[in-house]
Amino acid sequence: MIVFNEKKILHKCPLNSLHVFLPQKNPTQLAHLKQTRRMSFYLKFLLQLLFLGSSAGAGAQHLSVQVLSQKNIPLPKAILELKCGNQTQLFETDSLGKVLIPENQEIGGCKLRAVCTGFQEDSIYLSGRNNLRILLQEIQQLDEIEIKARAQAAFLEKTAVIKTEVINRQELKKAACCDLAGCFETQGTVQPQVSNVLSNAKELRILGLAGVYNQLLVDGMPTLVGLSYPFGISGIPGPMVENIYVSKGTNSVLQGFESISGQINVITTEAEKAEKIKSSFYINQFQEAHLNAAISQHFENGSFVAGIHSVQPAGRRDRDGDGFLDVTRLRRRMIFLNGKWQSDRIFGEYGLRYSVESRSSGQYEFNPEKDEGSNQKYGHSIGFSQLDGRKKLEYRIREDQRIILQVAGQLHRQESWYGTLNYRGHQVLAYGNFQYEKIWNGHLLKTGLSQRFLDASEQIRLGSDPAARTFDGTYRKLEIIPGIFAENSFSFRDEHIKLITGIRADHHNKFGWKVVPRIMLRADFSSNSILRINAGRGWRTLNLFTDHAQILAGNRNLQIDDNLIPESAWNSGMSFTQNFEGESFNAYLSGDVYYTFFENQLFPDYRKSGSSIQFRNFGQSAGNEPSESSQSWYAQLEGKLSLRQGPSLRFSYSYTENFRRTPDGKTVLPFTPLHRGLLAISWRKAAWQLDMNQHLYGSQYLPDTRQNPEAYRTPQKSPAFQITNLQIIRFQKSIEIYAGCENIFNFRQLRPMTAWQEPFSPWFDTAGVWGPTRGREFYAGIRFRISNP
Repeated sequence: MIVFNEKKILHKCPLNSLHVFLPQKNPTQLAHLKQTRRMSFYLKFLLQLLFLGSSAGAGAQHLSVQVLSQKNIPLPKAILELKCGNQTQLFETDSLGKVLIPENQEIGGCKLRAVCTGFQEDSIYLSGRNNLRILLQEIQQLDEIEIKARAQAAFLEKTAVIKTEVINRQELKKAACCDLAGCFETQGTVQPQVSNVLSNAKELRILGLAGVYNQLLVDGMPTLVGLSYPFGISGIPGPMVENIYVSKGTNSVLQGFESISGQINVITTEAEKAEKIKSSFYINQFQEAHLNAAISQHFENGSFVAGIHSVQPAGRRDRDGDGFLDVTRLRRRMIFLNGKWQSDRIFGEYGLRYSVESRSSGQYEFNPEKDEGSNQKYGHSIGFSQLDGRKKLEYRIREDQRIILQVAGQLHRQESWYGTLNYRGHQVLAYGNFQYEKIWNGHLLKTGLSQRFLDASEQIRLGSDPAARTFDGTYRKLEIIPGIFAENSFSFRDEHIKLITGIRADHHNKFGWKVVPRIMLRADFSSNSILRINAGRGWRTLNLFTDHAQILAGNRNLQIDDNLIPESAWNSGMSFTQNFEGESFNAYLSGDVYYTFFENQLFPDYRKSGSSIQFRNFGQSAGNEPSESSQSWYAQLEGKLSLRQGPSLRFSYSYTENFRRTPDGKTVLPFTPLHRGLLAISWRKAAWQLDMNQHLYGSQYLPDTRQNPEAYRTPQKSPAFQITNLQIIRFQKSIEIYAGCENIFNFRQLRPMTAWQEPFSPWFDTAGVWGPTRGREFYAGIRFRISNP
């Protein structure tokens, strides 16, 4: 009798970001509209798109429905299924348990079913009333709760206009997931990549492009930018992650002007879902240990969760005999607080996080306490602190109108040593977004203002530098970027076609006005066959020493051209998804194709000199030759099969080609595998779960080192390789015990640094990392929880 056996409905229950106005508020993908340079064109484009199709919804009325528990507590994220004849529509309740259902047709006699995780379903036949209240009874049986956990594995959000993959906590348990970079082991859309082998800084790539081209949001806000970017990804502990929403290509204009290649929205621990007490402990064979603990409290009108996170450093080892440590020694301390509250018309969220972190690596004998800055023993010594705060307020003016205010801030302070190079950085970041939403004539209009402030100061001192580099000095970046945006959503042909159009204009204090138009279209050929098309533009400014962490780590000199302008690109893409459902299984098969054209790209050029890196504007918008361009092609085929009484299987294959065209010909950019594959298998049987995933990486081009001395030259391309991971979990009441092995067959890139024999020479470089350097890694852990009554 319980709806938990129907994954089609249950998959909608845990979604985080949907509210009363829109059954698809998750971040959206857009890309590649025809380029124009005149503001008048953009204004005309906005007016045409925002009001396109307004006649389709003229005169529409709405049915107001509220879903509550038997204790009259509103149930957010409940699913309402409206069935009229052969047509079925899905809606989701907001934070007050409410939803507006457009009466685009006669709904008298239609069946309305309410479903929510942890509650029994209820159904009612409509009779034309304007307001309804549905009370759901809570479920207490243990067996039904266990079925729910199985159904919450990663899935594609079926109702979203843009293709969005949801990775939730149940999926995250299939791998160690010590940090955010480790949360993508079972899917092929995001590719974690080490950007600096000594500090273990990482980036997350989408469409095969560098991580700086995708927009990384934390609880819906763009706070991991500038100085906080290199270590921000690994600075989010896996146990703190509640859900991850991943989408490809340019996205909604609501969150900003970035997201050229995609968007990753990380939702941290949600107070209303948190267990009363929760803790976990992890340790690997390198003796690196992670401890997490959190408590939560629920009130009548709100809840909060507070926790701590701690990492103890690994031991010292050098297995490949190059004199450098194989594993970065990481120490971290973190505290956090997340909370939510609500009243009749106001909904609020808040969050605070403070962390202190240090990293040490380099030659085996390097001692940070006495060897920092020494030209006798090479080492990295990195220390920083971060304070983050955020607040969100939502006020419901009427059933069809609301306003939302979001503010966030961050303080980042860092001091580091990279050999003889001393780096000091300080950053203040503030972000604000005011948004007004209104349902009118069947449309949903969102418009508002945004403000971004970033003040970053970086000081570089080279000291007694044997490599004779010349880029020491103080680098200041001050950005004040107010913006205005508008986005309109509507559907027609009985919800079979949905269109979202948006545009925003931002004024940079140095570079002036920048306009970003975006559009996405979804067409349902049937309930299981979905076509999505998206196109748009994005831009970003360069953060030289944080976007490219290898600059400080190696000894190459730096050549920076004058008058660098922002990077900008057009992106367009198309995806088709076919879902399959049977009595004993459900599955999907999906294919994507994306094209990115850079108007201007700032990419490190290693070819001009073997001992230096050059940064210059590259692209037609920078006034260069018409034959000069930077482009990218990406194609992916992925699928998933889940047996209701057996294992689930996921696979993906992607093809990526990033290249530049110059008068001299075509050059493929380094560090991008042409081919990449994934096979992931998960099998839950009673109290045991087995997970295995296999990653395949094709060969990739490496930086050109032909100008180096012969002893310090590296191959032009890397070999193809594969990585196999295995994990087993034992579930027992409130305890979970797990153990596993990453990189079972111990594939390693030996001696990944160029000129490791002479770490103070101009030829020493850490940028040549193309594969794993840690080798086989065994680990084990335990999770403990006490649920709220």
